[in-house]
Amino acid sequence: TLTFKFYADYASAVDALKNHNIDGLSFLPKDLKDNLATRKDLNYYNLRLPQYIALFFNQANNAALKELKVRQALAFGINKKDIVNQVLGAGEIIDGPIFSGTIGYHPNIKKYDYQPTEAQTFLNAAGYVKKENESVRKKGDTELKIILTTVNKSENASVANIISKMWAELNIKVQLNLVDANQMKEIIKNRSFEVLLFGEIL
Repeated sequence: TLTFKFYADYASAVDALKNHNIDGLSFLPKDLKDNLATRKDLNYYNLRLPQYIALFFNQANNAALKELKVRQALAFGINKKDIVNQVLGAGEIIDGPIFSGTIGYHPNIKKYDYQPTEAQTFLNAAGYVKKENESVRKKGDTELKIILTTVNKSENASVANIISKMWAELNIKVQLNLVDANQMKEIIKNRSFEVLLFGEIL
């Protein structure tokens, strides 16, 4: 007999595993792994799943995102390895929405590794420069500002915070918008975001 149990949040599920109320768990957030230190009998498996988490740019809601050089700079300004190590614990860095080993994958897709100096060069080329005694880049009188939206759960919030700090180091003003999971459907439907940190299951 197999019994499937569902929990409202990861903390409750991990608690159930810790107290022997369940025998397994489909996903374990890195920040809760220490809660299971007393269970020496557990086996951990890393599975390659057909899903990814990415940033989606909405050019209609932010004029700066219409500029290719700005989007490229934002990509160069993210240290994906740090995000995997600090928040996820395990994960594979990808460079596009089609995974290796699947139809349509191109091994020579352009890769945007972490290159903060290159990011600054692209921002300058796009006309967004940092003036002396100012902390935020401007194009004329317009600040380079981005609203980053994601669902308000621990991993997403942690990743969004790291990204906002990395972009802030490029003198970009970033505003975090953490929303409840039940709001996300309407946000996506209405495209009411500038940059969205969200997961896709293929």
